[in-house]
Amino acid sequence: MTVVAIAALFATSLAFAQVSWDPNAVTYEEPSSWQLAAVAALNRHLPTDSGYFVLGPIDLGADLPDTTDLVRSTLRIVAPDLRASERVTRRLWVPTGGVALEELQPSDTLAHVLPPGYTGRFLDGTIVGERVFVQVFTVREHRWLLWAQRAQVAGITDSVAGPVARYSTAVARHLVMADSGLATEGPPQAIEYGLDPSYEFYDQPPEPVIRDREGYDRLLDENRAFSMGDAVRDVYGFVPGPSLIGWVEEQADPVLFINKDTEVALQHRYRDYETSGGSWLGYPVLAPASMSSLRPGRYSYVADRYGVIRVARMSMSGFDMGGAAVTHALLAHGEPVRAAGELVLSREPGGPLRVTELNVRSEEYFFSNRSLTLYDDVEQRSDRYVAAVGHVLRGLELARLPRDDVLIRKF
Repeated sequence: MTVVAIAALFATSLAFAQVSWDPNAVTYEEPSSWQLAAVAALNRHLPTDSGYFVLGPIDLGADLPDTTDLVRSTLRIVAPDLRASERVTRRLWVPTGGVALEELQPSDTLAHVLPPGYTGRFLDGTIVGERVFVQVFTVREHRWLLWAQRAQVAGITDSVAGPVARYSTAVARHLVMADSGLATEGPPQAIEYGLDPSYEFYDQPPEPVIRDREGYDRLLDENRAFSMGDAVRDVYGFVPGPSLIGWVEEQADPVLFINKDTEVALQHRYRDYETSGGSWLGYPVLAPASMSSLRPGRYSYVADRYGVIRVARMSMSGFDMGGAAVTHALLAHGEPVRAAGELVLSREPGGPLRVTELNVRSEEYFFSNRSLTLYDDVEQRSDRYVAAVGHVLRGLELARLPRDDVLIRKF
């Protein structure tokens, strides 16, 4: 396969062709300077335990907790297990690095009644000078939150009562038992509460559009070439020089890409990952401090809305974390992302470990085999997704990691 290397930006009056209609893109203004600083500060306090995930408000439009809904508008910390969740407060209460948070006590009163079944915890304090609440969840408690948003449990979206509230509490109780290792059976059934099957915690995910994996791979292979305006035309890959790196960053769309497999499929992936022995530890944020613990090789990555790049190592046959398969949506806990795909870490003899290759091959965020837009994505819109690597380049700069000599591919 021919690789075209481009060292400088060609003069062009044409901007990268945008597609105005895209069911997989959510227009989202850049996070505020406070939110960016808050997420960075929390990540600095949780650097060694890479099982901690710092996520923004579940409502993309929310910035600070308001008087409408604390659950939707509050920063989230997802811990890998109960023990790690309990240790969060000890890590964050010391007022250093702009973070000073304490656990709310039972005598403290929140401004609003929490949704039925809510099992997260609230920390109260300040982050980089702002008074703020932060929610803390285990992975399973966070799974409840994702489901509750779909089920429109009171306090998450629209007000509901009756059977939905009772089923919500039962689902939460099951996940608490699973967290404690005491669960002996599966989650409760929605029909037992008089609810439509669509409320089911493990509702039936959609069937794949292409059942033949070989045909799916062939579709991608036939569309590997891409263009980006007039600066990059019909190539399989390119290595941008300094000026072209800046241009690629400018082409990155101001949107987030949602999980195309939906929350329903995500819950099945959570279950399959956990039952096959997957561990939630071992997913570092790319930063100079974390590079020393990584090895050369191919990694899955996601770039979140704050420019944070998180990675998981892949083996030749797939992901090798705990003998189980972790996908991009799991790596992002279902969050919308700026970019997702694969990257390669390499080092020259005697040199530092660095990113040397990027692509945007992500079934869940770009080319899902469960989406009816699969063919359109690959044949019509996928050139646009290549521009998402601009967010990764920005993330590398944010992490103070080299960006030169990076081979950019489509798949």
